[in-house]
Amino acid sequence: MLNIPFNDKLPVTQLHWIILDSKEFITGELVKEVIKIYENPIGVLTNNPSFNMQIFVLNNYMNLSTKSPEDIFAKGLKLKQYSCGIGY
Repeated sequence: MLNIPFNDKLPVTQLHWIILDSKEFITGELVKEVIKIYENPIGVLTNNPSFNMQIFVLNNYMNLSTKSPEDIFAKGLKLKQYSCGIGY
C-alpha cells in the first residue's frame, strides 16, 4: 500500500476499482493491505464502507417497488396513498 497523499492538503484515501467487460463486473478494493475481489452483480463502484457492506445495506431497500403499496397496517383503518414518494 502506498502511503503517499495526492498532495499535502488531502489525506491518503483507500483505492477501489471496477473491472468489466461486456458480460460482467468485478470490484477490487484494498483492505488492510490485501486486495479483495468481489463479484459485482449490480455494476456500480462504491467508496467506503467496503463493497460487501454496501451490498448488505441493499437489504434495506428490497421492498421498494414501482407498484403502489398494499394497505396492511391495521384492520378497520383505511390508509390511502397520498404521494408517490418524490414530492408530488
